[in-house]
Amino acid sequence: MKGKIIVILCLVVTLFLSACQIESSEGEFLTLTDAYEQELISKENLISIKDIYTNDLETFPILDYETELKIKETRLTILKSLVNDFGNPIVENPSIDGITEILYYGNYNNYYAVMIRDAYSHYGTAISIETIDGIEFVYADGNRILIWFEK
Repeated sequence: MKGKIIVILCLVVTLFLSACQIESSEGEFLTLTDAYEQELISKENLISIKDIYTNDLETFPILDYETELKIKETRLTILKSLVNDFGNPIVENPSIDGITEILYYGNYNNYYAVMIRDAYSHYGTAISIETIDGIEFVYADGNRILIWFEK
């Protein structure tokens, strides 16, 4: 029973982090779809993000340390703010060290395409497809590319 509760909580965290407009004092996350629909990124940007994501380029962009830290701080703020129906934290004592990886897919007019992995979020293994204006992003798990920007 305890295992099922943990799986459900992880699913809730995953859905919350990847499907909502998420804000903190450092920055804000949007889904790729939301960023595109709000015209913050263009179709050409989507194509570039997909090319990097699917490794169709010879060189890859490098995220500078300062921006990486801000993205991690945004994620940490969000993780700390998640509570269950009883007001208890969903993630116990998250730290910036628990944010293990930021996969970077480019900067588009100060909108950064990233996928974040951390020790606190667990994603199912079902393959899914996100289609935006005819461009397909195939994901091997529940994690998604997000757009981060500084406030």
